Amino acid sequence: MSLGVKINRKNQFLKQLTGLFTPALYLYMVLLGLMLHLNAHCQTAKTKPIDNGQRNVLFAKAAGLNNGVSISWLEQTWNTSALQHKPFTDEDFVLLKKLGFKSIRLPVAFEYYNSKHISTNHILTYVDAVLKQCKRYGFKLVIDYHGGEINDNNYADATKKAITNWLTICKHYKKESPARLFFEIYNEPPHMDPQKWKDAAYNMVTAIRTIDKQRILLVGASNFNSIYELSRFVRLADERIIYTFHFYEPFFFTHQGAEWVGDQVSTTGVPFPYDGKIFPS
Repeated sequence: MSLGVKINRKNQFLKQLTGLFTPALYLYMVLLGLMLHLNAHCQTAKTKPIDNGQRNVLFAKAAGLNNGVSISWLEQTWNTSALQHKPFTDEDFVLLKKLGFKSIRLPVAFEYYNSKHISTNHILTYVDAVLKQCKRYGFKLVIDYHGGEINDNNYADATKKAITNWLTICKHYKKESPARLFFEIYNEPPHMDPQKWKDAAYNMVTAIRTIDKQRILLVGASNFNSIYELSRFVRLADERIIYTFHFYEPFFFTHQGAEWVGDQVSTTGVPFPYDGKIFPS
């Protein structure tokens, strides 16, 4: 089961949660292909058979992201003062290191900040600070493109918007080691036409490759990175992609108390592992 954890200054809270973390918080599947050319408009996604040698290399890269944790800060669109506060310190990184974590996923709501007239380059100065701490304490970092609004109706324009940001990000981090820094091209594309999402993903990946040909990219399927959609997803034509999925079942456990899921927020206190004797009434 994939669980995201919001990091804050309350280190004791983190310690209590460690029992829920499996040896691999990130659940990755690896499939491969070969990239083709970039076109300014949305193009149909290309594919190519897997090369076993490259597949083994990427399986090893994916394994290196095991024991990962997602930290909440730069995706907090509901928090108008997020940029005014640094929610985690060196002490938090020391704790994560002691707890056995090896990688950090940093969700960033680039488009939200752009809508507030805050440039992507400015947001990257905050990401730089996290990357600096990751280097200091030996973590790998995944920059996650969070909060995009792609759907069946706007996917062409939404793709161009994401590409614009990714080109800026790629230029900024072109010299960073691909073994240390990873890009997740789009968090949880919604329930939409899988082919439209695949075409959008193909164009994002192809654009990134015009600047950064070595970076390992993380790509998920539509329907919120569904594992079921991923099982039907035909790999993209790129040989340096890790395919990722988000798995939330049983949903009433993983999202108990989450206000954004509607009425299910009323269900709280569900234990793990399940114990019928203490199930909340």
